[in-house]
Amino acid sequence: MASKASDLYQNMVRVDEPEARIQVELPDGLLPLALNVELPGGYVSEVVPSDVRVPHTASTMFSTADSFQMAAEFHVLMGNRPLARDGIELCRIRVRNIKWSGAGVPQIELRFELDATGVLTVSAANLDRSNAEIVVFTAGDVVTQSDIQQALADAREHEAADRATRDLIQKMLECYAFIGATNDYYSAAKKKMSHGAKSTYKQTRKRLEKALSVDVADATDDTVVELHAAEAAFRAQRQQILPLYKQVMDWYR
Repeated sequence: MASKASDLYQNMVRVDEPEARIQVELPDGLLPLALNVELPGGYVSEVVPSDVRVPHTASTMFSTADSFQMAAEFHVLMGNRPLARDGIELCRIRVRNIKWSGAGVPQIELRFELDATGVLTVSAANLDRSNAEIVVFTAGDVVTQSDIQQALADAREHEAADRATRDLIQKMLECYAFIGATNDYYSAAKKKMSHGAKSTYKQTRKRLEKALSVDVADATDDTVVELHAAEAAFRAQRQQILPLYKQVMDWYR
């Protein structure tokens, strides 16, 4: 991922319409590469899988990652690899004037329409406000057969590395969920924990959160080792918290 905001649009053109249109050269009426959206961390979420037959329509819902976020941007790519940097860049869609609320509350729909001739239309809709501003930048008008064949060849060449990357992404998602669930236990169990025990829990959680803060695209062998070590330490903390949580819950019953 580019580190400077200006770099994100270096090879893009702003269009006047509130949607992006790209011609995709399709072989045999099939979409050879998946359509994806970049997520925080540099990896992608698949919206339309590869090998679907056209015409095809799909949509997915997104929300905000931070509270009181007033704008959101969607980076749309084509490819079969897990990292955004390895995909074919299609467009960026920026949605402004988002509902003023907590994280995860606003509703933004991203829609993909691929017609029988290979014209892909990508659009966004703010379901909370009719006066939202939609700004669209495109990376080009056409995805050629040459582009597609190169992307397919790259995916085959890096298949083993991409498998490891997907495993890392899955591990990180599991850790995020594990932190959330364990925090719920801690909220109740801390009533029976000493100051030192609470401090140890917080430090262990921060260690795991720090290990998770590394972008997947920037992960090294050392950061992966630290992630597994931090996860193991946090799991040990959870095992100490669970009996205390049960005691508190039994008292309420």
